[in-house]
Amino acid sequence: MTELWFRVPVDQIGYVVAVVEAYEGLANILAPANSGEICWQVPDAQLPDARALAAALAREILLIEIAPPSPRA
Repeated sequence: MTELWFRVPVDQIGYVVAVVEAYEGLANILAPANSGEICWQVPDAQLPDARALAAALAREILLIEIAPPSPRA
């Protein structure tokens, strides 16, 4: 399982979640409330497809891949 983290405008999170969930089995989505960051938990076998979808979304909306957040103490 690979985690891909993205920054996305808060008003676009619902759209991104709906698009990703339309591809059944592609990824589980974690979206901490009002953070503007989302995490896609992607099975390794689906990683190429997930990256392709992220690239397509990035051409459509402001979706930027980011480093995973640091663990909080």
